[in-house]
Amino acid sequence: PGGSGRNSTIWRRLDRLVRFGAARWDNTTQTELTVWSHLATVPARAQARWPAWLLEAHTHMLSQRRAG
Repeated sequence: PGGSGRNSTIWRRLDRLVRFGAARWDNTTQTELTVWSHLATVPARAQARWPAWLLEAHTHMLSQRRAG
């Protein structure tokens, strides 16, 4: 479902990754993308706006990372 043009879902997702600093285009033709596997901690101010299920999953993930 959906195409791969510049207004498609995939392009919007890629744009969002770049805008939020989780990825960057490596050339001007946007054919090579670097995506980070580790990101900075999400600020508490942003976490405060998350739904409960996301905050719980995030807390669980962080506790597993620290334990292992």
